Amino acid sequence: MLIPKPERIQVGARYYQIIVDPKLMMREGLVGVCDHEGLTIYIQERDIKESQTEVFWHESAEAINSVFLANSLSHNEVSAVAQGIHQVFQSLGVEIDWERP
Repeated sequence: MLIPKPERIQVGARYYQIIVDPKLMMREGLVGVCDHEGLTIYIQERDIKESQTEVFWHESAEAINSVFLANSLSHNEVSAVAQGIHQVFQSLGVEIDWERP
């Protein structure tokens, strides 16, 4: 099942805007950023949309770690949780259509 690209996600009482930015990697050397102060998740636009989805789940897990866990998880733990969430959604047949807003 294809779902449209999320415009924002809710984590606790906060709403994070989702921005797909084709120049993120060139600007900062990153493929994703979770800006907790600006409540924005930036994802570098990529040719392989599966990679974009992995970054989306990772940055979403970063937001969850900040809001619910006071950043108590290490980066490796956040990555593992994000990978697990991504796998669950894949197993359910849920994919993000990055072309459709």
